[in-house]
Amino acid sequence: MQIDKGDLMTRRLLFPIVLSFVCSIACGDVSPGDTPGTSPGASRTAASAQTAGDEPQLEWTRQIEAGANARIRTVGADGNVYVGGLLGGGGVLPGFPDVGRGPDAFIRAYDADGNELWSDAFALRQLEFVDAILVDATGVYAVGEAGFASAMQGARAGLFIRKYTHDGTVLWTEEFAFADQRVTDPSDAVIDDTGIYVSGSTGSPFAPGRQTLPFDAFVIKFDLDGNLVWSSRFGDPDVDDEATGIAINDDGLSVSGWTDGALSGQSNLGARDAFVAHFDTDGTRVWLDQFGSTANDLATDVAVTAGRVHVSGWTDGALSGQSNLGDRDAFVRTYGADGAEQWTTQFGTPIADTADAIAAGMSDIYVALQAGPTLGGEDPATGQRTYIRKYTAGGAESWTFLFGDAPLSFGAAVAVDGDAIYAAQFSVIAKLVERVDDGDGDDGGDEPCAIIEGDVVINSASDADAIGNSDGCVEIGGSLFVQNTDDVTDLRFLSGLRSVGGFVGVADNANLRSLAGLDELESIGEGLVVEGNPSLVALDNLGSLETVDGVIHIFGNPSLQQIDLPALVSAGELLIAGNDALLMVSAAQLVSIDMRLLIENNDLLHTVDLSSLAGVGSVRVRFNPALDNVIAPNLSL
Repeated sequence: MQIDKGDLMTRRLLFPIVLSFVCSIACGDVSPGDTPGTSPGASRTAASAQTAGDEPQLEWTRQIEAGANARIRTVGADGNVYVGGLLGGGGVLPGFPDVGRGPDAFIRAYDADGNELWSDAFALRQLEFVDAILVDATGVYAVGEAGFASAMQGARAGLFIRKYTHDGTVLWTEEFAFADQRVTDPSDAVIDDTGIYVSGSTGSPFAPGRQTLPFDAFVIKFDLDGNLVWSSRFGDPDVDDEATGIAINDDGLSVSGWTDGALSGQSNLGARDAFVAHFDTDGTRVWLDQFGSTANDLATDVAVTAGRVHVSGWTDGALSGQSNLGDRDAFVRTYGADGAEQWTTQFGTPIADTADAIAAGMSDIYVALQAGPTLGGEDPATGQRTYIRKYTAGGAESWTFLFGDAPLSFGAAVAVDGDAIYAAQFSVIAKLVERVDDGDGDDGGDEPCAIIEGDVVINSASDADAIGNSDGCVEIGGSLFVQNTDDVTDLRFLSGLRSVGGFVGVADNANLRSLAGLDELESIGEGLVVEGNPSLVALDNLGSLETVDGVIHIFGNPSLQQIDLPALVSAGELLIAGNDALLMVSAAQLVSIDMRLLIENNDLLHTVDLSSLAGVGSVRVRFNPALDNVIAPNLSL
């Protein structure tokens, strides 16, 4: 059935074609000034694409004793904070013997105030280190590798899981190795209430008189007693592959890594490629994306927020749609739950830059970086530094924090626990806490927003470039229109936008893939219209939108699969129609619609979640042939 647009009251708006605002209002400095420094916490460095955000303040730092020669490889937090890694070069922790066979593994626990709670140093074979620390209601788990110092010995190296009580008493240690390989090397681990999931690689490197086998990536599940449940090995059989990170949420397991070849159903783009794979919790792969440049590329870590997968890494070239800034560049990339890329940012300095680790808060993400000093506005002659950088879920940089001024032989680590951010490098662990800063020096109150009185109209990428990312929050008094573009793929140039007094209209944009950039938009006055965007896959970047006083019209977007408005409480009218690929509509917090609710002519739509909707003028849900799951207990449909 054809849509009667007159009946839907969705006649096309006559969008203005003049950019009627003064960009300098939106682009002016509204963030606090920089304070230069070279030690952890001495500077919070403002960057060029920064949105309003809470300022990170250094609360404390702790250093493992000098005699331990500690190298921290991982940090975990769950009320307390834990660091783990190895003790190299004959290093020992106070109170623990030097076994003398090689580097020992260690774990240390601190409380949230930085007080040491307990430590453990141990040796299982000749070389041990901790790669991940997990916490549940029953205890603390250290996951790592135990093996021999040289693969030339042809000896076996495997992974271990060691469980402690919350006060540091060892309960048990279990080891595992693939029977047909000489090395089983873990990289990361996560936990849920059914078990422990470990990522890594397994293979048989060169040893005299023995066969050399390439490394494969793996994901393994153990139960909470350390017993094997299942394992999944994957990769190009002729070359090396490695899984570098793993994350878990209700949707399953996300795994980052790299391959020197081509994974199943994928193509190699040149040299080493990065990949992200998603599995269900039974080990069945759901989707996979291999990506990169013509040079070497590597995904170092992965984190998840609601409906999104975030990956960090580095490239020696230029990723699709990006530019190389000199030498090796860092990157961060985000996918939707369906595996569709939402945004990618590649960044760096003239020297080598890498994004080593990534951690997720409620919606924002935090990246541990090794980068040239010009990334943070430091003296170019001072060499590589370690930074922590925060991004919104939509890809806007919030802040960049200088953490350390020494280059690392291995990556920095980062973990998030509520409003606390824990960063680690070498033998130092630091706690950062985000504070609201309104620019008056008292750390109190929200930062004032810049005001744009007129309409904002985007007809091309050059219009978007003229706006740039605002250095603070922004309110538009008039309307916002993004229309008839061929070269706009997302809305990240609008990051920091909090409210629009008039309409928000997004229509006829040939290559717009997401509304990333509207993540902080809280209210719209006259209405939201999303129409005729053939490449738009998901409308899931409006997680802060609470009120739309006028209409919400979403129609005629042929590739749109998901509409998610998790914070929306009230709207004047909600009309969703003629979206041929739409599968799901969710507005679970929506309480009232002043006029009418109309959902029709969405051929594949099968789920509508309006759990809280209690008041609406009129309801019509019709001509959706696949619709079999309507969650609306307060309505008569």
